Amino acid sequence: MSNFFEHYQDRKMLKWQGFYLSEHTALNTKIKEHQAQIFPQKPEMSLTEMNEVFEKALQKSLAVAIQTQTVNQEGQHSKDLTGKLTGYSSEGIYLSEQFVPYELLRHVELLPAAKWSQV
Repeated sequence: MSNFFEHYQDRKMLKWQGFYLSEHTALNTKIKEHQAQIFPQKPEMSLTEMNEVFEKALQKSLAVAIQTQTVNQEGQHSKDLTGKLTGYSSEGIYLSEQFVPYELLRHVELLPAAKWSQV
């Protein structure tokens, strides 16, 4: 019997793989999905640069994507606000009837127009 333990190779972590519950794998999947939804920080634009993009969007009736200054607890930016620019005031813009104050704007870019064949 003592000879057995001299040549025994423990499987280490391999033997614990069977103890993963469906809750563990679901949580791991949820964490990976959350990490895949991290949106990179875009360069901050001046108000004049943003106004140029807004003018083009209004002239050509194009949608815009706006990254705001707000970040979550982990310091990550949220998904861009998208839509057509429907108006503006001295305090902010209206993006598809949603008001966004100028202080929250970080980066603005034009979205390509949808082709009729892709609608």
